[in-house]
Amino acid sequence: MVMFGAPEHAFTTKEERMIFAICILIMCAICNIWIVEIYGSKKDKQLRLMDLRKMTKEA
Repeated sequence: MVMFGAPEHAFTTKEERMIFAICILIMCAICNIWIVEIYGSKKDKQLRLMDLRKMTKEA
């Protein structure tokens, strides 16, 4: 299937538009979770490194 031509052929039914919208929402949710995990884990890693340093000094 070639997608060149009239744009109304891209989404013919409401169902297809709904599926497309849901897919975009899912992708946005996954990206947001991924970003939160990265930025949230940086602080956690710093705290863990501090704890490890304390433990190694005590040992």
